[in-house]
Amino acid sequence: MKYLVLVFLFFQACRFNCPPDQKIGTVSLAPESLNYFPYKGSEKLIFKNSRGKTIKFYAPQGLIWPKTKIAVHKLCSEFKYDGRTTYQYFEGTGKAIWFKSDAGYAINLGLFTENLKPEQQLFYDKLTVDMMQTGSLGRLSILTKIRFSESYDKTDFYIPDRPIRLKKIKIGLKTFYDVWASKAYDGRQIYYNKAQGLVGFNDGKSSYFLDRITF
Repeated sequence: MKYLVLVFLFFQACRFNCPPDQKIGTVSLAPESLNYFPYKGSEKLIFKNSRGKTIKFYAPQGLIWPKTKIAVHKLCSEFKYDGRTTYQYFEGTGKAIWFKSDAGYAINLGLFTENLKPEQQLFYDKLTVDMMQTGSLGRLSILTKIRFSESYDKTDFYIPDRPIRLKKIKIGLKTFYDVWASKAYDGRQIYYNKAQGLVGFNDGKSSYFLDRITF
């Protein structure tokens, strides 16, 4: 009877006012993952096409280290309109950068730790690269580090923007090695290299390659 009363009081508390999220630990990006993110924040990326047209990118905000909440266990849900759900979570520190150009192109890169399944601590790191102009030019996500030792099914990692990995590719006038290529849509595609970052893109009209990086 006492147990039923406690359960009733718990659900009544959850109905009206959940406690705040509870931090139970911290997680840092793995060194192996940081190796996939070569940018320091002060770079200027110079891309060219085969006709010599140049597009320059720069990062107006520099390098960003956002704090993230990696939810693990659900604490409570409020059974009311606009009710919230609160969690026990680990605090992670991501790494991100935003490049823009005067030609209307933009590049977003983010490296974050995520949790594979709720109620477990199956952490992994993932790099996401987005490029846009009037619409999306491409998006790709790379699993940079699986942090847990438990066995898992590859289908657990459903990533719709998983890229194709190429040993070698020629983009415009330059050849790059060990490159991830996003899925191509109407000729639009982006190319990423672990050592250099974004090495090329196609905007549907022309292919541009990374010519040089300046500071």
